[in-house]
Amino acid sequence: MKLFFLALFYFTIAKALPLSTALRLHTDSQTSLLARLSSIQKVNEHLDIEAFYLENDRIGRSLLKEILLKKAKKPLLQIRLLFDAWGSQTIDENLACQLKNSGINIKFFNKKFKIFNQQRTHRKIWIADNIAIVGGRNLSEENFSMEKNDSITVLSDWDLEVSGQIVKNIQKSFEQAWNQELTQIPDCSNNPNIKNQWIQQILNTEGFEFSLKTEKNPEWKKAEVEWFADPVGTFNERPVSEEVAFLIRTAKRTVEIENAYFLPIGIIAEELGNAQKKGLHIAFYINGPSMKYWMARYSTCLPLNELQWWMNMGAQITFTPIERRTHAKSLYTDEEVLAIGSFNFDSRSINSNAETLLVIRNSPQLFNEYNIEHHRRINEGFTVKKISQVFEKYNFSEKDSKQCLDLSNLKPLLKNFF
Repeated sequence: MKLFFLALFYFTIAKALPLSTALRLHTDSQTSLLARLSSIQKVNEHLDIEAFYLENDRIGRSLLKEILLKKAKKPLLQIRLLFDAWGSQTIDENLACQLKNSGINIKFFNKKFKIFNQQRTHRKIWIADNIAIVGGRNLSEENFSMEKNDSITVLSDWDLEVSGQIVKNIQKSFEQAWNQELTQIPDCSNNPNIKNQWIQQILNTEGFEFSLKTEKNPEWKKAEVEWFADPVGTFNERPVSEEVAFLIRTAKRTVEIENAYFLPIGIIAEELGNAQKKGLHIAFYINGPSMKYWMARYSTCLPLNELQWWMNMGAQITFTPIERRTHAKSLYTDEEVLAIGSFNFDSRSINSNAETLLVIRNSPQLFNEYNIEHHRRINEGFTVKKISQVFEKYNFSEKDSKQCLDLSNLKPLLKNFF
């Protein structure tokens, strides 16, 4: 009996230890897109994709085109697409039913739209057999923007491609979401004579000029990793928020954050404050203020007064250059632990949306690769000591500066909405 409990004890400890794996970091949109296209070409048994949204644009249609062509070549291939119903509103019932009739299993999470406390799946999971891609990117032209044009600003992000035992853990997270009761198959019964006009448009989508064979992918690196995923469809379990708080709490020297939104509340705000009190070097790389779109106004103007407090406390605050934005979600502590996922430093990621996080240890080569790109982004941006300086860098008028600061005064009232 003692041997049984001893064996059980060691088994439990072993399960809790990080898993050794091979992974590679995609620091730019092109290699990240290539990884997905390549995985479609190589997949043999199953392709599972979960995202906040797939946009009905060139990138979205190009990915769907490759998926449809692969399904035609391998009819027994299992393909499952899971998108958030709110995020993927450009994928209407007609298109969804056409994909379903083409042999693609498709579901949408949570079609019940509520103004307050609606949970979304904000997770980004891509699994092709024994390879998984996780990180911050949704599936759209904006998220894979490669150069600036009149309508799209280049977005920085991170993706991690992983193999080995950790993929089974990621697969379990996908299965939980796929089988969740709020996840629904599109109802195609009211439209039995669906025409395939969307399928034809997808198949006619122009491809990309670069070749999968000629483009260079990052090398595989060894690492120890842990996977954390919030269960879809519940507010009660928040393993991602808890792990982010733990990583900040256990940092000894440095806390570096790159994030699209900086509106921390609750346990995350508390741990960041504690890190500052302990004298850790704290650095943020975040989006500069913008007045173009309502979401950009709120997400970049609301935290400005708080950011000024951080500057006064000695934190290094760097804002993105004007022609770029960041959609990245990374936390790097003591140059020993790197965490990348879908988690924003805002109330929705902390309290309600389902998120993911991959925590990496013991990978000097990958950390070096991350550092090179992270510091390149910082060097392109604006590191300032006062909010007024970033207004100057962004060519804000006096009126826009005042409106932005006025919004920042509303943060205590709106902190639970963003």
